[in-house]
Amino acid sequence: MKSEKQLVSDVLEILNNDTNVISGTIVGSILDKTFSEISDVDVIVIVNNITKLNIDHLKKQILNLNPLKYGEDRKFEINDTFGPLKMDGERKLIFHLMIYSKEMHIQHVIKSPFTCYDWERSDHFVKMRLSEIYPARKLMFSDFSNSRRGIFDYVADLKNKKISYREYEFKNEQPEEVEKFFDLDEKHTMEFSYHILKNLINNFLKTIESENIKFNEQDFLVKWKYFMPDLYEQYSELYADLSLSKKDKKKLEKKYIANVMKFLESFYQEIEKKYQYSQKINLVRHFPTPLNNGTFLGQKSNPGIMKNFELSNNLVEIAKNSSLVISSPLKRCLDTLEVLNLKNFKTDSRLLEFDYGLAEGLSFGALLENFPTIETKIQLKQDFNFPQGENYSDIFRRVNNLIQDNSDDRLLLISHQGPIRAILGSALGINVYDWYKIDIPFGIPLEFVIHNDKILVNIERVLLSQILKNLDGNEIS
Repeated sequence: MKSEKQLVSDVLEILNNDTNVISGTIVGSILDKTFSEISDVDVIVIVNNITKLNIDHLKKQILNLNPLKYGEDRKFEINDTFGPLKMDGERKLIFHLMIYSKEMHIQHVIKSPFTCYDWERSDHFVKMRLSEIYPARKLMFSDFSNSRRGIFDYVADLKNKKISYREYEFKNEQPEEVEKFFDLDEKHTMEFSYHILKNLINNFLKTIESENIKFNEQDFLVKWKYFMPDLYEQYSELYADLSLSKKDKKKLEKKYIANVMKFLESFYQEIEKKYQYSQKINLVRHFPTPLNNGTFLGQKSNPGIMKNFELSNNLVEIAKNSSLVISSPLKRCLDTLEVLNLKNFKTDSRLLEFDYGLAEGLSFGALLENFPTIETKIQLKQDFNFPQGENYSDIFRRVNNLIQDNSDDRLLLISHQGPIRAILGSALGINVYDWYKIDIPFGIPLEFVIHNDKILVNIERVLLSQILKNLDGNEIS
């Protein structure tokens, strides 16, 4: 593995010395396999400016590496497309060089969370981790239907016998990602089928474990059997056959294609079943009030809501179909219930907004000016108590206790920004000292799923990006 490590080190050095590069990361099989076991090296690069000149410069730098230095007799070549396109690696070692601007990387995370979540696990990077630029954070049930390389993408690819990929075309020096397709031959179909099974099961396990884990083969099979026993019984033999065919580079028998399509249908049904039979909780911030003006509005002030707030159709539907509705007792939440025409509900003080103490009615700037110790705690990345009031750990405990006390399968909670921030921040693994940066919208239901005794986020990713824009420093249109 000495030569493989040297190649990784040399590529990273090239990226580190390039002033246009924000982040460079090597992912994939070269990190734990030998040259004889791999056909390509995956390199993820985030740059300040994408120009044809910049791309060509990076490609030239990498191709200037001498294969003989690493004991390789294969020629080095570059594949600079995005997606699963495989170049002919016969007597070649392919560098799959994927170059993004910061904005393009953000969009890629939103559209391809499975892929980007895997990339974030790599410790072989220079300058910045990919997760520092824009993190995928957690996988969600909705990703399996809504994302690239989700269930529907795979079905379409196999039906059409084509796989989509993207590559840059330059118009007036401006890059544009153009979607293209390549035909699935027997070799690609076999590899693609193997990856469909492996990736979907893997991603499901990472979703319910709520962790970015790389399972070894034994753990993968054990967990698959434990969490999806019916699917394991039906398709583990198919997986073993595909794995062997991939390893031995054998042709794929036609019967396997039909079986993979059956797997996709079965997997979708399994995901839907697990989602339907899980407890679902929708947290909704009350409609806006005249005092939602940038100052701290907590428990002491009790304004009503403003009129003419546009209702979300989704919220109306969720409110109608909820098995139990619990609200904060403050007027702005009760007014929201009235607009929704919800008469059958309970109130619970655990859903109250923050006790802001002496900060009630102050702006954030005035808070820091009048209570400088809070600014110190923010700088030290510590949770902080509002003066004579609560901190985020306090508010999380009371809201989480309420959730644990209620097992209704369709729970609707009408609350405030602080409590919802606490639940969302905890479920996404965001450090408590950053929860205050989360921007909860008024009147938009945010869904959580209780599965395997964990609170899992299930929010459409564009909406999530807007909610976290202050935290991640990226506003998404």
